[in-house]
Amino acid sequence: MAAFLCYELAPQPPSFFHDGVMWKTAKTSLGILLKSFTTQQSSMPENGIFVLDGGHLLQTVVWPQPSTYAGVCQSYISYTLKHYGAASTAVFDGYGSATSTKVAEQRRRAQKHTSSDIIFNDNMSTTTTQAAFLANSNNKKRLIQTISEKMLMAGIRVKQAEADIDTMIVSTALTIAESEVLPGCWDRHRLTGNAGGEGNPFYNDVHVMS
Repeated sequence: MAAFLCYELAPQPPSFFHDGVMWKTAKTSLGILLKSFTTQQSSMPENGIFVLDGGHLLQTVVWPQPSTYAGVCQSYISYTLKHYGAASTAVFDGYGSATSTKVAEQRRRAQKHTSSDIIFNDNMSTTTTQAAFLANSNNKKRLIQTISEKMLMAGIRVKQAEADIDTMIVSTALTIAESEVLPGCWDRHRLTGNAGGEGNPFYNDVHVMS
């Protein structure tokens, strides 16, 4: 019995969970660690192809006020075209999985702001703040669907993961680096660095923006 009691007994590992909810991740610590393995660059390569974190994009672009939802969607498209170009790819989170590691963070954000479900169309004026609207996962799903359709019409490639998008962002960037003549880049919260690897002629042209 003494041997078993040497280990902490809990229904969930305390290193990952607190009161049944996953601990909030310290992405800044991961970013600092990644930067220590990269060579800092002051600018990105010309004609690079960017893979964007759609969740970060949703929060970064400030909604115009006053505006319709068509205007909101256009602001995301204009921002993407201005900063990354039409050849970029936007990757969005999925919200259909109840077992995703992102679920706890989505619930945590939802506690900060509240908003009812909004069934909107292009001509409808925005009726809530951006933060409140995006805190509602149903609203966010509808907005992602609308933005995705309009981005595709504008020539911007779009992908949506079943759950969390981190792996898809990296795999998409690596696929582009292997198949495109131009260097592939991914945007992940704007940490700039260079990811080098042996055996891939394009790998040294894959740049991390986290």
